[in-house]
Amino acid sequence: MANRRILLALAGFVLLSQTLPGTAAGQPNYLKQKPEWKSLSGLLEARTGHGMSPGRKKLPHPRRPQTQVFRTVPFVFGGQANSRCKDTAEYYDTAARKWKPAARMPTPRCSVVAVTAASGRIYLIGGTSGPLSVDSVDLYDPETDQWSSPGTVPALAKELSHHGAVAMPDGSMYVFGGTADSSQNLARAVYWYREGGTAWERIGDMPVPKSNAVAFTVKGYIFVFGGTNGVSIFKPDAGDPTEGEWSHFATAPEYVQEGAVADGQIYLLFDTGHSSGAISRYTPSKTPLTTAGTVGAVIEPAAGIHPVSSATGLGNSVYTSGGYKKFGGYTNRADRLILPLKVSDEGKGGGWTEETDVSLLNPSGSWSAWLNRDGPSGSGDYETLKELRAQHAVCLAPKAIQCRTVKGKKDWQAAGQVVTCSARTGGVCVNSKNRGGCRDYEVRFLCD
Repeated sequence: MANRRILLALAGFVLLSQTLPGTAAGQPNYLKQKPEWKSLSGLLEARTGHGMSPGRKKLPHPRRPQTQVFRTVPFVFGGQANSRCKDTAEYYDTAARKWKPAARMPTPRCSVVAVTAASGRIYLIGGTSGPLSVDSVDLYDPETDQWSSPGTVPALAKELSHHGAVAMPDGSMYVFGGTADSSQNLARAVYWYREGGTAWERIGDMPVPKSNAVAFTVKGYIFVFGGTNGVSIFKPDAGDPTEGEWSHFATAPEYVQEGAVADGQIYLLFDTGHSSGAISRYTPSKTPLTTAGTVGAVIEPAAGIHPVSSATGLGNSVYTSGGYKKFGGYTNRADRLILPLKVSDEGKGGGWTEETDVSLLNPSGSWSAWLNRDGPSGSGDYETLKELRAQHAVCLAPKAIQCRTVKGKKDWQAAGQVVTCSARTGGVCVNSKNRGGCRDYEVRFLCD
């Protein structure tokens, strides 16, 4: 990677001795004092080494079953059971509160790496099929429950598994490290691809090689964990996503197996050699390239939970599923970790959540005029239902909501920003969660 600056820092993480925020005296700004585990219905199939990622799905409205809405829900792909790689997929129906089958994958995969791109489509990148790594990439549209034809997305430059991957708001995707070939070589390579492109481009190397890499993106920074050699942090260049700066912190939790981003923080899951289903929260510093983040106290696992295989974040929740049973075999267990919610966030959204009702498939009723009471100055753009009802004739319980940018009239999902668009609370964009701040949004509501 040309002209990049690598900052190597041997500073360690700060290990916090206190419990999560909101549990100590003097911190009353949290509605829930502790993270809370909720057991979900079991996966349709026991599995391990599968991928999890969020996707939008047409589901009945929980209070109006005759009406269908788009909701963002966890999906599960592939994995291993009985020494075979699976080609099955499933999703969690948050209305019915159970897992349901999705279309079968074109390629059976173990060690699945799944990412949801800016378009809402889900990419399965590399992995293994039997003992060998693969270079193919499969593409799934959760809204239509359809897989693209094999070869629609170009293959990786080499067979790769146990790597990390992230998708960015601009349509870019990055792949980091992993196992480069069957000899278990560690990989330093970084690959980049933009949706609709013709090839994956190798754009450079990480500061250190990482096997079993896992990667997350928070506020425009990419954090790559894995193995025992710390965390590497990459900041893509604003003008050229193939360029950027690296930093590396040598001390980090070891044996990070999986994780998820929820409420702007990273939740790390460990493999069986480290802990049994426990999670630690990693909070990035305000200057991630020069200052180490902090690792919070361990969140104890739910009763009876075993080390999980995969996780994904939605809003203020982390969904976990699958893995090995304590005394052998595979489990279909699935759980949801609900994280503390700040009072300051109540009614203001703050992220891409599973509760987001985006549009109606079978609309009935009347839409309000487009409403815009607030601009993106201050902390963000807050088009909340409560405040809009105080100024306009909006019903008490809207059936649906639509959100779009004032300039260009672009749907919020195509705006490339973190926005909450919920019929229960309204539309919200928080400046601190969006690089360069929020655009100005307007909303309208569907009422009987």
